Amino acid sequence: MEGLAEEIRRAWRSGGCSVSDGWLVLQMLPGMTPEKLHRIIEVFGGPAEALSARLPDLARHAGRKAGEALEREAPGDMAARLRREAEAGGAGILTRDQADFPGALQTIFGVPGALYAEGKLAEDAPSPALAIVGTRHPSDYGRRMARELAGALAARGFTIVSGLAHGIDAEAHLGALEAGGRTLAVLGCGLGVQYPAGHQELRARIAAQGAVVSEFPWAATPYPANFPRRNRIISGLSAATIVIEAAHRSGALVTAKLAAEQGREVMALPGPVHTGRSAGCHQLIKDGALLVEGAEDVVAALPSFVREQAKIAPPPPEEEDAAPGPADPPLSETEEALMGRLANGENSIEGLTRALGLRPEEVAGALLHLEIAGRVRRTSGGLYRKA
Repeated sequence: MEGLAEEIRRAWRSGGCSVSDGWLVLQMLPGMTPEKLHRIIEVFGGPAEALSARLPDLARHAGRKAGEALEREAPGDMAARLRREAEAGGAGILTRDQADFPGALQTIFGVPGALYAEGKLAEDAPSPALAIVGTRHPSDYGRRMARELAGALAARGFTIVSGLAHGIDAEAHLGALEAGGRTLAVLGCGLGVQYPAGHQELRARIAAQGAVVSEFPWAATPYPANFPRRNRIISGLSAATIVIEAAHRSGALVTAKLAAEQGREVMALPGPVHTGRSAGCHQLIKDGALLVEGAEDVVAALPSFVREQAKIAPPPPEEEDAAPGPADPPLSETEEALMGRLANGENSIEGLTRALGLRPEEVAGALLHLEIAGRVRRTSGGLYRKA
């Protein structure tokens, strides 16, 4: 009798559950992690096989709470409920077995079983993606560089991926949107949760010009442990991860580490050395990340097949009588003031700060921009002079 009861229970739990529903149900079980999901597929061979197994056997790998959830609700019923929930919220679901599931994610460790998406995650003509991440509390320099870099890359045919957080993430999304490009926001909570606060309008714009994505259940709250999981999807979707203004202890560095482990390019934008805001970026560069000054550095470092996907032609060979390049961009008010002061001779950040009555970070950021533009040079003694 006990064997018959188990057979009846197995039939009740697995009846009508497709492979696609199986991926969705397994991922959304309480306590499920990418590592657990990977192990379950290794043990049982697939989602349908896992959900057809004896419940104690599955619970041994999925956890007690997952087993209790399957006791309460059949997998087919659970999948139907999850799909109704997403549809009511205006979102779609892509599962790992579907042809339009992002191919870039299929090669990472801990491939998600399913993704919720507001907007259009799958493209008719796929474009390569680049991640831009950084601090939630950037300087004016960091905000400007993130927006400019994202806009320049989006205009070249790249999809910009970030995490919708305040700061560098938001600037990267805005830069892509303003350039008329495509951007993806990956959340550390369910799509049914408006997080972070104040980004409803930005989120709606992203969904209209790309997609807002999450692997978490619809109403999942933004627990801290969710964000490293979220970061592996940001880096996994992207051919390269670019870090802008990250301190030594930063979630952006977690994304960079994951990108390196996934075999993706890691790049970093340098910043002023005295503030500590870019200390993590400088360490990445010391460890071998590409130093990025602009979009051309990013494009040049990408594999040729990625450039071809973005429909970017290789740079033409230089000619001796090439036409002159475009004029230098106009200087900001602060940069003009610095150039005027440096016309009188070499000076330090401290001296320029006192002379102009500006904040040290404003002076340092403007000097870095002038140095990148070739307008000023830093001497071995740490002073600045006109180039």
